[in-house]
Amino acid sequence: HDFEANPDSYDELERRQLETHAAGIKATVSGWANDTVNEMRLACGGAGYMAENRLTGIRADLDVFSTFEGDNVVLTQLVAKEQLTAYANEFSDMDPVHLVGTVVGTVGDMVQERVRATTLWQKLIDSVTDRENTDLLERGHQIRLLTDREEHLVETAAQRMRRADSNDKISAFDTFNGAQDHILAVGQAHMDLYVFDRFVEAIDKIEEEDPNTAEVLDALLDLYFLDIVDKNKGWFLEHNRLTTERTKAATASYNRLCRSLSYYADDLIKAFGIPAILTDVPMLREAGVDPAEGAEPAGYKK
Repeated sequence: HDFEANPDSYDELERRQLETHAAGIKATVSGWANDTVNEMRLACGGAGYMAENRLTGIRADLDVFSTFEGDNVVLTQLVAKEQLTAYANEFSDMDPVHLVGTVVGTVGDMVQERVRATTLWQKLIDSVTDRENTDLLERGHQIRLLTDREEHLVETAAQRMRRADSNDKISAFDTFNGAQDHILAVGQAHMDLYVFDRFVEAIDKIEEEDPNTAEVLDALLDLYFLDIVDKNKGWFLEHNRLTTERTKAATASYNRLCRSLSYYADDLIKAFGIPAILTDVPMLREAGVDPAEGAEPAGYKK
């Protein structure tokens, strides 16, 4: 919105970042939407497949979002390309030995830069004193883990492509395609951290004026982080970022949060402002659910 209002105020770097995050957000949100409607349909059993309950129609509408305005895979590649371009611009003149030394020696600086070291970020980062034993629900530790994951993936993807590029028999196109799994992991890791950044900033803005809402959103952010750990536990284990005991603890915390947040499920759903016309369907009417009100929470259990 700001760009459309005053495009000349954006320099080339800001324009590239805007394009990158627009692409990444589209791929991320449409991916979540498809995952969500699939879970909904499975949770409803046979009723979820009946056209009268509208989930099949919603699924058909959402599925196209994975392709139109840019295929999600291609958009994730675009996000990764921007991170690799920034990496190449920063370190292109260094020899490999100097490059490794610089990366290792400036981890703290890179973490601060990646999360835009405002007073909020600095406070969270400084709260981490023991990486090995800090609780996974410590916000500063979460920032470090997600940032470290992205930085490592970018660095190793660049090295992998550099090695392949040194082979005259392999074209640039084949080099890029040969590292496809790595490229997509870079794009996903960047968006995981980007969403995490926006989430923390949003909570910080409302913490004083609406502490109850902030508390629920804080728990949701923990759930978001633990979901990333759960889905990528292989990476965290293989690269010695987490131990087996800690990934097991992350899964246990994830399950506890799901149970405690179930009390707020109705309020969270209503916050999306879903029109009653979408919930006024036979399977909900038969269950006694008022489409204007939604289901009542079953009760809170810490």
